[in-house]
Amino acid sequence: MLFTFSGEWRIVLLGKSGEGKSSTGNTILGKDFFLVNSSQYSITNQSEAHSRTVNGRKVTVIDTPGFLDIDTPQALRREILKCMKFSSPGPHAFIFVIRIGRFTTEDVDVINKIQEIFTLEVFQHAVIVFTHGSDLKEKTFEEFLEKGSQSSGAKETTLKDLVDKCHGRYHVIDNECWKQEQGDCSNRTEIMKLFTTIEEMVQGNGGYYTEKPPAAGSTGILGLLFKLFDL
Repeated sequence: MLFTFSGEWRIVLLGKSGEGKSSTGNTILGKDFFLVNSSQYSITNQSEAHSRTVNGRKVTVIDTPGFLDIDTPQALRREILKCMKFSSPGPHAFIFVIRIGRFTTEDVDVINKIQEIFTLEVFQHAVIVFTHGSDLKEKTFEEFLEKGSQSSGAKETTLKDLVDKCHGRYHVIDNECWKQEQGDCSNRTEIMKLFTTIEEMVQGNGGYYTEKPPAAGSTGILGLLFKLFDL
């Protein structure tokens, strides 16, 4: 991989539909840029980007549709192209958005699709954000993580496996409460912790994600583009 430092951040939101990607984008930017319905579920059907200065840094967030919901390979490639354009010359962070609850085989399929598109290197630049943190109720996150790893029904990947692949980088937020300035319901403190995680990750990686020129048969982003344009 090639790395470059930058004074701005480009953050790509990835995950299954209905997990709260759009709301998470609004939470990160501190303003309602991305459209969500009254139940806080994403209604995103194509990639979309918005930017704002946060703590003196330009932050661009790219919201994406659920890749499993895209009907054809051609449509998927179009969305990948949009994502690449919005995050050019490369994203500093991929955020996997997962709702607190049961980690299912569909979640595993989404992660596998993300890996197929962006290659294994995606995990080196990834942070997990768990939404609907209030659903933990009296549980600790560690209890939820253990339960999710036992009951996923997926042999290939458990929730703990995913956390480990992302080098233990995760945060828990509750998008419905992010505007509150005090109390346990406020997300601003957690978002600041997320920014610290991203800062440390970017420094550790030496900059943003970008693929090397693809080898023959590559299934990563550039491999898809080379196939798409017969390059």
